[in-house]
Amino acid sequence: MKFWLISLLLYVPLAFAQTNVKFNDSFFGDSISYQSGNADQKIYIHKSNISTDPKNTVILLHGCGGLKEHYKIWVKQLTEWNFNVIVVDSYSPRGMPNGACTNWNYLRNPPDDRVEDLFATAEWIKSQPWNKGLPAVIGFSHGGNTVYLASNSPKSKELLSSGVSFYPYCWYHVTPNKGWPLQIHVGSEDEWNPAASCIRNERRQSDRLEFFIYQGVHHSWDTPGLDSAIPATIGPTITNKRLKYDDNANQLSRAHTKRWFDKHFTN
Repeated sequence: MKFWLISLLLYVPLAFAQTNVKFNDSFFGDSISYQSGNADQKIYIHKSNISTDPKNTVILLHGCGGLKEHYKIWVKQLTEWNFNVIVVDSYSPRGMPNGACTNWNYLRNPPDDRVEDLFATAEWIKSQPWNKGLPAVIGFSHGGNTVYLASNSPKSKELLSSGVSFYPYCWYHVTPNKGWPLQIHVGSEDEWNPAASCIRNERRQSDRLEFFIYQGVHHSWDTPGLDSAIPATIGPTITNKRLKYDDNANQLSRAHTKRWFDKHFTN
């Protein structure tokens, strides 16, 4: 296992807030739905940058806010790295089109349903002519929780080449699969998913793990222009928690992500 404590000295805050814009088919191309392992549950996915020549594919998992403008930025980045991108919408088919950030009854439980979505999507990708090798996955916040939880299953090694988890909650009962490459990024000042949840599990984590903690950095540091506090659940109550962009953490975490995918994609 590799562990990095990163101090960021060149932080410059930006004042304008994130714009929450829903995905649309014109940006992502095809939008389709299919059944997951649960016969009553559909998965909505969006395909981007799909070409006739097979190439590596990245599955993107959104945070508790659902599908927002932030993920368009990541789709653009991943396509610039020449990957197919599959964006999984886990909330709309579950009756939460506006996200689940204030849904305590949903968020208090490990995201087993979204892990099922992830594995079902990976199985579907395997049969597509435009895909090469096992896909990788990147998840953010609640999507990062999903990647972390999925690492506990032997299916992660069977279906996914590697995973990247941005600012997740590291579930205490989870012991990541030691044969599966997992990279984790957290901010030391995260009020949503405290870095301590991952640090406390450090000794229990995979020997194929890279763990980065960015000093002085808040949740959602990779969303340009973001600096706000929005309602979130703490137990049965709702409180405001900070979201703040950090350019240095953004650039470093992107570089580490690109290196990780390049290293672990298989043919």
